Amino acid sequence: VIVFERKIVVSYFDVGAMAGKDFAKEGLAIFKKSGEFIWGFNSNTAFTIWDCYHLIKSGGNKVLFWGYGKFPVCELNIDFLTVEELDLPIQMGIDSVSTFSDEIYWKTPKAAYSFNRTSKKRIQLRRFNKKDRRLLVGDRLLFVSKNGFEFERLKG
Repeated sequence: VIVFERKIVVSYFDVGAMAGKDFAKEGLAIFKKSGEFIWGFNSNTAFTIWDCYHLIKSGGNKVLFWGYGKFPVCELNIDFLTVEELDLPIQMGIDSVSTFSDEIYWKTPKAAYSFNRTSKKRIQLRRFNKKDRRLLVGDRLLFVSKNGFEFERLKG
């Protein structure tokens, strides 16, 4: 769930999307803050989301998302209800994704990457010796423990 000033974007897992009930059948849905349904992805595009793996704000009133299988990375403008397929070098198996400025960051258990949307340049920022369980928040890794949390910047 991502909350914007006037709208709420909700993505659904396969249990909801494939059940064909209510708004879950859309895979990704937009609602007014009052709860009124505005728009559904599966009813309005040529693609079908069965399971939305990642959903993140990508600047302004836009979200990046992608789903199960060979589903492309898409960017949805929630104001104009337009979907753009993006050609991003992001592989399956990522466990965390975020954006900061013009960069998209993603992480697998073994490495962290960035992609600059302007220069179209992909960089491997970090290689992990063991399975890394931290999450991305912007351009930082977040580690949560019983004593609190720590941030570590991914680059320079």
